[in-house]
Amino acid sequence: MTQVEVAIIVILLLMSLPGLLRRMGHLSLMYPIYLAVGLLVGPILDDGSLHLLKETGEFGLILLLFSIGLEIDLPTRAMFAKAAQVAGRWSIWQIPLVVALALTVDGNWMNVSMTSVEVSLVAAIAMVSCSLALAYPAWQRLKADDPEIKSNLLLFMVALEVQTIVILSVSGVLLTYGIGMRLLLNLLGVILAITLVGLLANNMTRGLQSVIDRAVHLRVHIIVLFVLLFSAVGGRLGLSAAKTAFFLGLFISRSTHEGMSLRSHLEPIAQGLLIPVFFVSLGAHLPLSSVFSYIGLHALLSAIFILAFRKMISCRWNVIGEYRQAYLIVTPNLTMVAIAVTILQKCVGPLPVTVWVALTGLFLTIFSILLFPQADPHPSAAAPPSG
Repeated sequence: MTQVEVAIIVILLLMSLPGLLRRMGHLSLMYPIYLAVGLLVGPILDDGSLHLLKETGEFGLILLLFSIGLEIDLPTRAMFAKAAQVAGRWSIWQIPLVVALALTVDGNWMNVSMTSVEVSLVAAIAMVSCSLALAYPAWQRLKADDPEIKSNLLLFMVALEVQTIVILSVSGVLLTYGIGMRLLLNLLGVILAITLVGLLANNMTRGLQSVIDRAVHLRVHIIVLFVLLFSAVGGRLGLSAAKTAFFLGLFISRSTHEGMSLRSHLEPIAQGLLIPVFFVSLGAHLPLSSVFSYIGLHALLSAIFILAFRKMISCRWNVIGEYRQAYLIVTPNLTMVAIAVTILQKCVGPLPVTVWVALTGLFLTIFSILLFPQADPHPSAAAPPSG
């Protein structure tokens, strides 16, 4: 399949899929379907098409994380600290289970190396997380007798997502450099990059808003350039471009009121093109044969087992609240899984566990979205986050 034919497929998807899923009440299935399409077309793509998808998808990942940062409205420190404690308990309950499942993927669990443990931990961190953009529509449909309990559940989801990206930022450096002086220097660079973004986000975003108000026809170009400049600086300091974009979006959302405006301007190029290309690319770089192999079966059974375990700890021990379906709301995790898979592909290569993470996250996301009560096909004006 040529590059032009790939472009035709992607454009047809962008034209038809969102409207179809919106009518079905399952708009959250859009990212999983993009990844599944990538899986299906991957074997018939030539090397040039795969390379084009990968390079274009890198920009999609940057804008995806920037959008995720924009969608998060951090609460006060005290409220966030409480939600973070609940997120920590939720993670601690599950991480050992997911690590054990990941270590059995290659069937060599009797001879476990330090690298395989580190990779499994990265997989577990992503797997126990929550993708707020995918989970938010289900949270909106949750019928709440007590609005405060529903609000606390959303805070938990936010804390879980932020916790995951912060840990993945550090884990990528650890997998690349190992423990030593170089790791310390890169961590210092990461801290410097985050601090720099935090200090500059407020004033520069206000200036950016005044510029794009005047540059009507160049708004998208200016915003994308703004994000890429920050991302490039963060990359030079040791924090990956995509994660720098996340913290930029997070600080903009936290310290200014411009996040919604920036998100609406970015919508056509981010949600309308580059982010879908990222997910198609991610699927295309996974072997389709793995879906029908031991890894695919392992991923399917792992997803079912993790869902059952989450139902147990949610309902029996009330880990994340009083709602019986809360475990389904917080389970969609495909964006976090996609970030972890990207890190693993860059740091350790195409290991079986990397494919397992992607497939398990795909199954978990699809199962949880389909099991939760269907959305109103004619939703109110309140729109879900775009990240």
